[in-house]
Formats: sequence, C-alpha cells, structure tokens
Amino acid sequence: MKSRLASFLSVVFITFLLLEAGTCLLMKMDVLQGDIPTYSLDNIGSRFWKDIHPAFGVWHVPNTSFQHRKSCFDVEYRTNSEGMRDRPREKNGPASRVLTLGDSFIEGWGVPEQDRLSNLLEREKGREFLNFGTSGYFGTTQYFLLYDRLAKAFSHDSVLVGVLPSNDFNDDNYGLWKDKGRHRPFWVGDSPPYELRYARSVPEGMTFRRYLAGVLREFSYLYNAIKNVVLARRTGDSGQAGKVFSRFYDFNEGEYGRMEYSLTKLRESAEGKRVTVILIPILHDLERYDRDGKSPLTQRLEAWGKRHSAEVVDLTPWFHDYQKDWRQYYFPCDNHWSSYGNHVAFDLLIKYY
Repeated sequence: MKSRLASFLSVVFITFLLLEAGTCLLMKMDVLQGDIPTYSLDNIGSRFWKDIHPAFGVWHVPNTSFQHRKSCFDVEYRTNSEGMRDRPREKNGPASRVLTLGDSFIEGWGVPEQDRLSNLLEREKGREFLNFGTSGYFGTTQYFLLYDRLAKAFSHDSVLVGVLPSNDFNDDNYGLWKDKGRHRPFWVGDSPPYELRYARSVPEGMTFRRYLAGVLREFSYLYNAIKNVVLARRTGDSGQAGKVFSRFYDFNEGEYGRMEYSLTKLRESAEGKRVTVILIPILHDLERYDRDGKSPLTQRLEAWGKRHSAEVVDLTPWFHDYQKDWRQYYFPCDNHWSSYGNHVAFDLLIKYY
C-alpha cells in the first residue's frame, strides 16, 4: 500500500513539474498570460493591495514594496507613509497642486514611476501631481470616497480623475461583488440619492486561504495562468451581434446613473477646485470607435461636465489618430498602458496643464 501511494505521489509530482515547466515556457513566449512568480517570501505576506481602508476598501499598505512580474514587465512598486505609490508628500504643501485619482492605469500598472502619466506631467510642468491611483478593482464610487476621506486633506487646486469604462461599471456593481468576500463600497438603489452599502462590514485580514494563494502566486506559473483564465471569464462580456463590445457604448441606465452620481459627489466635494475627468480606452474601445465614432458615454459625460463646471476629455479620438498600430499603447501580455501609452496620454494632457 505504501509503495502504491509513493508511486502515485511521484506521478503527481512529476506531472506537476512538467505542467509547471510547460506553462513557464508558454508564458515567456507570450502564449499564456499571468503574473510571473517572484520566488519571494516577502511578497507573500505583504500583498501590495489590501482591503484595509474602512471608507473605500482596497488601498496600498504604507511604507512597503511589491515586485510585480509578468512576461512583458518587471517593476518594483513602493509606497509612502500615506499608502500612495508616490514619493513622500506633505499635506500642507504648495497650494497649486493636482491630485490624480483612478485605478491601475493612473497608478501606473507595470511601469516605473518615472514613466507614469502623473510623473511625466509633474516633470514637464514643474508642478506637483500627487498620485492616489490604485489597482484592485477600483471604481468611481471609490474614487469619490478616496478623495473625500483621504486625498482632499492634501493642499491642491486641481483634481484629475481617470475613468476606465472597461472596468468601472462592473467595479461599481453591488450584485457582482456582494458575495466575493471583499470590503467594497457601492451605491445601491434605483435612482439618486443612492444608499451607500458595503459588501463586507469590516476589512478582512490575512487568512490561511489568502496566504496559500500568495504562496502559489509567488511560486507557481501554472497557478497564475489558471487564475488569469478564470478572471478573464468572470469579468468577460459579450457585445451586440457583429460589434466589438465596448463599455463606451454598451451600458445600461443603472450603470451610468451610479457613475454620474459618484462624479457629481466628487465634484461637490472638490468645491472651488478645477476638476478634469479623462476617459481611458482599451484596445476594444478603439476598435469600436473606429466603426461607430463618438460614444454615447462621452456625449453624456460631456453634458454632465457642462452642468457641473468640470472638464471631460475623451482620450479615445487622440489614441485612435495618434498612430495606426494601437497595440503599441498597451503591454503585449496585458491590456494596461505601456510606458509608451503613458507618454501618448501625456502628449495630449500637457495641453490642459
């Protein structure tokens, strides 16, 4: 019996090693996508993004670092004492500063700090652009709460908000997240004023399940490839027949209502400040724009901006016309902006600052 068990375990172990080696090779060839193991014990216990803020959920652990590796990038993230992926910032700094809010695109997923949009603007203008962006499925409800409960305490006269329609509608959907075990805020109701509700009552700390996931994430190619496929299926959507799905065009009234309400609350909280909202396209959005032109989301948010004295800048036409090969804006193993994509956005937004 022991001999049979030993033989079985040997076969399982050898099979795992072969699958792991094969997955590693396919990831390095960009056939499969996912995080690349760092083989770092420090990364396991110090996950860079955690549901630690009582008001808006996911945020960075202050004064920590995280090595983020994929087949097409390898970058270290570091946070300051406030949890921002940014250099140290004084709350009572210059009055003329810009607070940048948004998700992973604003945070600078996969790119060194010096290549991020906010850093490029700061270096060119000689004016501080404080970066409050964060990954972790961060939507417009959270943009407002982060600004209202944390960022606005820093002296500033302008707010730059990056909206990613591809994710932000789903990130603000309570029905999708209420059973996911995440501490996240949502607007709930049929019409304004909405009720603010949380998917969990308190932030969850480290559990055995999370620790095991961390071990697998940092030590297994196979685990990361499978996780990437699962996430893609979980967040995937299908468009109308014959059309590329794009959240600039494909959304319902409830989704738009919550987004507009969040931006309105942010505009009210930033009373007296300049507010600029930029709309960030992914590759599918550019493809749909090429066919259908200006999107209904852009038209509605531009009308909102006129009513609330806020600028709304759709990056889609700019990215569409800047060059023919739109894929160069994004990482080949990921749909986030590459350093080049950040520079293209900078080339447009420098005109506004």
